[in-house]
Amino acid sequence: MKKSVAAILLAALLAVPTAASSAKAPPPVQMMDIYNVMTDPELTKLLPEGVKYYFGNQPAAVVKVIGPLKVTRRTTKGKGEVVACRWAMTSALIGLGTNAKVQGGNAVVGIQSNLENIPSSSDTQFKCALGGMMVNVALIGNAAVVE
Repeated sequence: MKKSVAAILLAALLAVPTAASSAKAPPPVQMMDIYNVMTDPELTKLLPEGVKYYFGNQPAAVVKVIGPLKVTRRTTKGKGEVVACRWAMTSALIGLGTNAKVQGGNAVVGIQSNLENIPSSSDTQFKCALGGMMVNVALIGNAAVVE
């Protein structure tokens, strides 16, 4: 009897999913060029007027750092992953720029990708998470006043 109870308990424990086995794997991440967003007239016309954007460690003549900013934007993959990632990035930049202006800034400095709340700095690329039907871009930076 003791062996059958032990066997039942062991079987029950093996049947229960653990946190590691039930956790979803993060979506694949695509590195995208910032240049392709910042030089597309269709996208840049949407950015807040008068706001400058500095990615990673790009030099900026900072007069005053106002404070941290954080945004996450998602969009559907309707027109393909590349187009969707560029639109999500544009939307995230709009959010950063609008918040910087509200706080009295004219720039966002030190912009980094921030997927899964893990900062990743690059002067030339951003990260775009490719989910099932959606893409996701998350950014952090600092509102600032620049010369």
